[in-house]
Amino acid sequence: MKIALLVVGDEILLGQVTDSNAARIGQLLYARGLGIAEKLTVGDSLEEIRRGLGHLAEHARVILVSGGLGPTLDDLTQEALAGFAGRPLVENPEAKSNLLALLERRGRPVNAIQLRQCRMPEGAEVLPNAMGTAPGTWLEHDQKVFIAMPGVPYELETMLQNQVLPRLERLPRSGVLLHRTLLTGGIAESDLAARVESWAAGLPPEYQLAYLPALGTVRLRLTATLSRERQDAAGLDAHFEAMTHLLEDAVVARGDVGIEDRLGEILLNNKLGLSTAESCTGGSISKRITSVAGASQYYRGGLVCYQNDVKISTLSVPATLLETEGAVSEACVRAMVEGALDAFKADVAMSTSGIAGPGGGSPGKPVGTVWLACGDAAGIEAKCHHFPWDRHRNIEAATAYSLLHLWKFLRQRGYC
Repeated sequence: MKIALLVVGDEILLGQVTDSNAARIGQLLYARGLGIAEKLTVGDSLEEIRRGLGHLAEHARVILVSGGLGPTLDDLTQEALAGFAGRPLVENPEAKSNLLALLERRGRPVNAIQLRQCRMPEGAEVLPNAMGTAPGTWLEHDQKVFIAMPGVPYELETMLQNQVLPRLERLPRSGVLLHRTLLTGGIAESDLAARVESWAAGLPPEYQLAYLPALGTVRLRLTATLSRERQDAAGLDAHFEAMTHLLEDAVVARGDVGIEDRLGEILLNNKLGLSTAESCTGGSISKRITSVAGASQYYRGGLVCYQNDVKISTLSVPATLLETEGAVSEACVRAMVEGALDAFKADVAMSTSGIAGPGGGSPGKPVGTVWLACGDAAGIEAKCHHFPWDRHRNIEAATAYSLLHLWKFLRQRGYC
């Protein structure tokens, strides 16, 4: 079953809003053995929306549409869909009843502008919006299914999860997509490819291997496109195990998880408490760690010690050390780890100090110089990186490589 996605919105084309909906739709479809074959983004124009619908309908059976369902004059998805299908745009009684009930519960008056959201192509089914006022639409036309959903992310996700996906799963399809994912760390994409090249060349034609590189990690996704008669995952699992064996020393995690999830699992399984002391990363490491549900079971806490006097007062970094070595030094991040271990009574601690830019560099310590460290009572491991990017990217890189550094440290200690 080929599925395509049409994203509607000038704000996305202008870069004012990041299209997070496409990523979330892809993730939710992926989890159900479905996938997006093509994606197209168009502006708030009747002509562009119709053109997009026509293009995608040539190749896909199901066309998902995100955005353009609100009450204002630039919300044109329903009108474009009606015109494309050759149907009149009519006020849907069910949509109107739902909207009136919602506005009454919220104590809001009804006006003509809000009622525009109730207009949809004749014969379309209403997809009630549990989180907002703009209903979605399910329209079957010319052996295709057109599904219009609001562009507000939490509204779209709720509608997709509760209404659209259950119906999509009931549609007949000739086969299914099955996936297995492996997260690797500390090895370049080209080196990974070299190690699995011979194995990958021998995969059956219904298997595909994709490389998804990120800072410090590479995700490998093995996909099997299987017919209805061959939806047995045993073959996929066997190929996945063979690939995993070839990359055993670089495997961070199995499954579609982030390195922060895997670190949490390791810390929890070994009953280790973690603390952080951040300077140049400004709390972004703590944010990644606490993004995992249940992080309170292993994350003790963290400090953002941006200025030297704070490093001295909160982490007991010696003032003489800062005077002689500087804050961006191996000696400083080692002292920060010691201070974090003591301040939070943690089993493991990590620290960062660097020059993110654009200013602050020197010939000896240019912009992008970052020292990372992690350690426990038995010892501390420190490493220096020289990142070549702008401030935002340098901070992102320091955060990613800090998490990778912690994973390597825990592995060396025999915790994973």
